[in-house]
Amino acid sequence: MKLPSQYFMINHSEFRIGNYIQHWTFSNEKQRLMQEYKEVSVAILSDITKSKSGYSAIALSENWLFELGFREVDKHSVTGHTIYVHPFHPIVHLVNKFDWKSHFVHIMIKDLKIGHLQYVHQLQNFFFFLNGMELA
Repeated sequence: MKLPSQYFMINHSEFRIGNYIQHWTFSNEKQRLMQEYKEVSVAILSDITKSKSGYSAIALSENWLFELGFREVDKHSVTGHTIYVHPFHPIVHLVNKFDWKSHFVHIMIKDLKIGHLQYVHQLQNFFFFLNGMELA
């Protein structure tokens, strides 16, 4: 069975070795699409570069923020925003609404919005740029 194309919309130039990525396969035994998370390796990066199918970016979620070491520090009941920080960079705040329907977070530094991130690998790359350390 061929997998739907929306699972493979991926820009290979955004990925670094060590980023998390989704891998999709179809299980004939279970007759359903199977998903697993992997760290990008040299072999996976080569597959992505050669446009081999089965890989896609991971949408940000609150669970992924917690998995990567962020903690919730504030919830604004009026605006519906939650603020998350990472112990390596407490000055950098990630802000999102409670519902996570948008699947992106705003990056704030000292109340200045500097952009937004939509995928786990983008967050990993941003923090690697800031301090040269991996979020894992």
